[in-house]
Amino acid sequence: MRIDILGVGFDNVTMDEALAHGEELLCSEGAHYVVTPNPEIVETCRADAEAMAAVNGADLVLPDGIGVIYGAKLLGTPLKSRVPGIEFGTAMLAHCAETGKKVFLFGAKPGVAEQAAKNLCKKLPGLQIAGTHDGYFTDAESDVIAAEIRASGADMALVCLGAPKQELFMKRHQNDLSCRLMIGLGVNKSAKQVAAECLEKGLLVLTAHERVRLVPPLTITKTEMDEGLSVLKEVLK
Repeated sequence: MRIDILGVGFDNVTMDEALAHGEELLCSEGAHYVVTPNPEIVETCRADAEAMAAVNGADLVLPDGIGVIYGAKLLGTPLKSRVPGIEFGTAMLAHCAETGKKVFLFGAKPGVAEQAAKNLCKKLPGLQIAGTHDGYFTDAESDVIAAEIRASGADMALVCLGAPKQELFMKRHQNDLSCRLMIGLGVNKSAKQVAAECLEKGLLVLTAHERVRLVPPLTITKTEMDEGLSVLKEVLK
């Protein structure tokens, strides 16, 4: 069941339920993708019909921001819990390491994903990296990268390009790739740091172990409080 928040339909799941669904998608026939919208991405979707279609077309739409949780409660359709994309992605990487699934890392500045792959393999014994690619490319090069991911034989791809670029890429190439599951993890372009910078500084899933260790999952920061107020203002209009 999906809960509508300003046009974006969020799956009403706990972290455990989301992971169970993600693991099921990873073993299912066909190609699937997961998105993790926060309030900024919801705002992007409201202004961009193509982005809205890409987000709502995902097989799993996870409520990443605490502002989404507040908005759902105010609308009288509360979500079970916040499901941070960072933690979901980390757990799915661990699952891939345990089950022998191969992973492709896509995003950030040149060289960052390669280094992240080395770090992840140290942290997660058994993890197989099928390939990496930086997040700097033109629309004309999109098909070439999709072909590279397909040729790698990856079972899962982490797409960390920032919103809505990552959602649009996954929607466009959903049926072009060999991998069963793509997960979009990145910040909105309107944020102070673009996705590549966040990835490089360890705020995305490729170095998620540091953030998970330092930031309790349910800690409400000033930024998250601002996100919540932003959603509440929109709901009250």
